[in-house]
Amino acid sequence: MYLPDNSGRKISIRKYYETIGNWPMEDHIYNATSFRMRDISLSYAMPNLFAANKGLTVQFSVKNAFFIYKDSPVDPDISMTASNGLGGIDNYALPTTRSYALTLKLNF
Repeated sequence: MYLPDNSGRKISIRKYYETIGNWPMEDHIYNATSFRMRDISLSYAMPNLFAANKGLTVQFSVKNAFFIYKDSPVDPDISMTASNGLGGIDNYALPTTRSYALTLKLNF
């Protein structure tokens, strides 16, 4: 078997999978530079709306609003394991969910 580094070197299949084959190749390494907007919250308070000290507050919030990445097609925050060994690998992982919330608060 030839090595994937285009050096022309040959290596046995067994040796490849015991050593080199267990490590990520350059083809599978991406720049993980990214920008994520995790939480956006807008709130508007209307004090004394109904009477003295009685009002209304309206709040709208979004979690995981958007994610902009430069090169990597995967989410760098996802990890397949709890250890640092496989960070950023999202095989069989669910995508990060986006959630919306609308809150109304009445003050009596």
